[in-house]
Amino acid sequence: MESVSDGLHVLLPADIRNSGKRRASPLLMDKSQPAWAPWVALAVEHCNNANPTKYKIVKRGKDIVFSQRKANPRDVEVEILCADDFHNLRTRCSFPQDPEFANSLATARHCSMPSGKSPALWSRTQSDGDFVIKEVDAELLASFERISDRYFEYVDILCEERLRTMLVLVIAAFKVRMPGGAEHILLVMEALSSTATLYREYDLKGLQEPAGGISDGTLQVPLTLQAKDHETFFEILARDTFFLQEAEVFDYSLMVYHVPGRNELVVGIIDYLRYFTPVKHAFVALLKTLDGKPRSALHPKQYRKRMLEAFAKYFPCASSVHKLKILFRRSSE
Repeated sequence: MESVSDGLHVLLPADIRNSGKRRASPLLMDKSQPAWAPWVALAVEHCNNANPTKYKIVKRGKDIVFSQRKANPRDVEVEILCADDFHNLRTRCSFPQDPEFANSLATARHCSMPSGKSPALWSRTQSDGDFVIKEVDAELLASFERISDRYFEYVDILCEERLRTMLVLVIAAFKVRMPGGAEHILLVMEALSSTATLYREYDLKGLQEPAGGISDGTLQVPLTLQAKDHETFFEILARDTFFLQEAEVFDYSLMVYHVPGRNELVVGIIDYLRYFTPVKHAFVALLKTLDGKPRSALHPKQYRKRMLEAFAKYFPCASSVHKLKILFRRSSE
């Protein structure tokens, strides 16, 4: 077993957020600053009280467009997407207010993600390690825009009813138009990764082997949870994945960090912005005629069902495991 005999304690994104232990490992940071970083920080800092003689603020539906008052070919335009909705989310979930948030974004540096994703598409705030910035394409942004109303409503319900969540929250989104026409679409989310330099990482989708064994990414053996955490873990997982099912989202993962020697797992649901389009539906129908291997492209209802069934095997309860060991010993006596 991966865990100690009494099981692992589960930490959710909010537990990491409130603990103040998220500082990024220097080994994961690059010295280079993304070209968009100072402009995004400037836009966040001044979007609500900009100097009208220096900055230009234009409201476009739910978005705010920030630019210099005097046009210059070298200027950058920043569009703050769903500005009020994200501002309210950050306030309700106790994230830093705009001045502090802007200061943090100004320190963004390119970073190497532990899972080996391209460093050109990822950044992390260096001053506090609290935020990860992912550069996405227009298709993923369109997918988020389709579910954004449901997303903000769900987070509001969580806050109103004081419910916990495994969702690694997306807390801001920007379009940055650089000189020459280049555009960067950025999603800012809370950082989840462990503060330790060395830890084991599992990116889980519920891809079980046909024989019923565990072979999901790098996870090969179950991670036993403490009895007091087991019920809560599956209650929160069921609620969050039901929201994602109703929002018609699929292909998300449960990211799990485990520091060897510590009795803790840090868990969070990531990549939950991919909307299940009719094209994806046709693709799933085509896959059914192929080799029958486990797939990520499933209808949201089937995707959730497979994940919950698989995770029941991945994360057994310590008390159940202990009882099974006792029964096994007695039957062999």
